[in-house]
Formats: sequence, structure tokens, C-alpha cells
Amino acid sequence: MTSPIVSPTGAGAFSRPLRTAGAFDRFIRHPLTRIGLPLLVLLIIFAVFAGPLSRAPQHDPKFIYPNGLDSLGVPHSPGAGYLLGADTLGRDVWTRLLYGARLSLSIALCAMFTSTIIGTTVGLLAGYFGGSVDRTLTRVTEIIASLPTILLAITLTRVLPETWREVWPFAALNLDPRLVVAIGFVTWTGISRAVRGQVLSLKEREFIEAARALGQSNARILFRHILPNVLPTVITLAVLATATNILLEAGLSYLGLGAPETPSWGSMIADGQPYFTTAPWITLSAGAAIVLAVVAFNLLGNALTESLETRR
Repeated sequence: MTSPIVSPTGAGAFSRPLRTAGAFDRFIRHPLTRIGLPLLVLLIIFAVFAGPLSRAPQHDPKFIYPNGLDSLGVPHSPGAGYLLGADTLGRDVWTRLLYGARLSLSIALCAMFTSTIIGTTVGLLAGYFGGSVDRTLTRVTEIIASLPTILLAITLTRVLPETWREVWPFAALNLDPRLVVAIGFVTWTGISRAVRGQVLSLKEREFIEAARALGQSNARILFRHILPNVLPTVITLAVLATATNILLEAGLSYLGLGAPETPSWGSMIADGQPYFTTAPWITLSAGAAIVLAVVAFNLLGNALTESLETRR
């Protein structure tokens, strides 16, 4: 993070622009980026072009193939037209894996934006205003952070009204907003704590005192001078939080929460678990997709952390 500059020439000269160009160059050249970015791009391509890349008629992941199961009810193994085999109902695993990437990544990213907005807002308010505002928001953050994450997410998913699924744009995207809200609500506390800590330090700097002396409002100081200086940390934590969101979405889908008619990686693992000894490809393919997605976001998050450091 660059140090601020105090200048009498106007409000726009209080803080030095972030050196995003240099940080971006370091990020692109980072060894972890060279591994994580291609993985993430590949997963995004699979999610966006799930329809053309699938082999199911009319791109329907629920299509049941007549020869998907043998005479004993065992799923078709990989090969002979089934790239990753068939599942327990005779559906193509490759097709369901592609559509599962679309669902899992969409929910993880939407939940990331939700938690980032909540965490950044709470951290800014608590750190800047201090006093009773800080004490209240900090206690709320500590209470939520102390609760078991998965249990709180399950509770929220069951409590929130199911009619939310009919709200646009979730209905158009075939997403369950209850999962988005639940995951976002249980993962914002880490971002809030990090932002609060940085704001506590920034608000005592000279360029903030100069902004106050010129009579700038609290809102302008927060969004014009403080927020740009905490954005690198927020972006890094948001990328890392996406990996956690993928795991949470998989766990909730594994437990049967969310839209049952839409394939997701977690539900694929749950469906294939009883058949693991006879059809391990069902569980292993979904598990491998989850691992690759989590690794991709973690590698990019660590690369961002090291690229944004002032000392190298």
C-alpha cells in the first residue's frame, strides 16, 4: 500500500493513486498466477459453454439414456460415448459436471459479492466512527464468527422463504438465492475484521486530518480517501473467500439443500456415494472439479497477496 501525500491543491490530491499497474504486472508474472489463472479460465469456459460442450439431447443435464444402466442397474462406465460415465439414473456425468460448474461457480461468486459488500461496509463504519458504533458492530461480528459456519448456513437456508427462487434474476439463472444469502452471511466476518483494522490506522493519517480540516463529509472521506486504500486487501480476501464459498455450496448441496432439479458438484457426490465401490467415477469427477476450483482461487488469492505487498 502506498503512503499518502498531503497537498493543499485540492481534495483530489490527498492520497496517492494506487500503483495498480505495477501490482498487476507482478500478479501476471507470479508463478502461482500461471497455474491458477489457466485453471480458472478453463472452469469458466466449461461453465459458460456447458450447453455446446455437453452431449445430452437439447443440452438437458436431466436426460436419462436408455443404455445408461446395465441389466443389473450398474451405471455405464467411462468410454463408449460416455466421457466420464453415467450416474445412478443413467444420466451423463460429463454433462452434469459442466452444468454443475455453472451452478457452483455462480453461487460462489454471488455469495462472494454479498459477503464483500457486507464485510467492507461493516468494517468501514466500525473502524472510522469508533465508539459505540465500533463496539456494537464488533460484538455482532464476533457473535456471528463464533457460530458454527455450516450450521448457521443450514439454518438460514431452511428459514429463508422458498419463494425467493422465483425472484428475477435468480429464476432466470436457475439459482437458489437462499444459498447465496446464507453463504454470504456467514463469510463476511473475516473481511470486516481486516477492513476495520486498516481503517483504524488510516483514519489517523495526515491526509485524513487534512480532509476533515477542509470540511469534507464523513461519506466523502470514507469513499474517496479510505476505501481506495483498503481495496487491495478487500480484493485479495474476496478471491480467497470464493474458494471457501465453493466448499460451502458443495457441502450444502451434498446435504440436499438448494434446487434439487439442478445438478451441482455437491449433489453429484451425494448421489454417487452409495455406488462408490461399483461406480467411483461419479464421486471422483465431482470431487476433482471442487478441488480444482478451490485450488485455482487459492492460488490466485495468494498471488494477489504477494503482488500487492509494498516490499518484495
